[in-house]
Amino acid sequence: PYGFAGEVLAEWLGSPPVRANFQIEDPEDAAAMLLGMVMQDSGFKLMMDSNATMPPHLVETHARRGVAIFLRGVRKGA
Repeated sequence: PYGFAGEVLAEWLGSPPVRANFQIEDPEDAAAMLLGMVMQDSGFKLMMDSNATMPPHLVETHARRGVAIFLRGVRKGA
């Protein structure tokens, strides 16, 4: 559902160095989950209010937080 970005992310999540440190059972599913965490909330807010905008620093903060939560959740030994 996330096109090229999802494919690239799934390939990275399925790579041996990533799998050595993180528990990724299905790279495609994990990519969709991560992209959803990063994009969905912001996109929903913007979709519901046609006049809404998000400053770039808030978009980056939200994305970084989503990635951190995801990686913490799939880290081996966590």
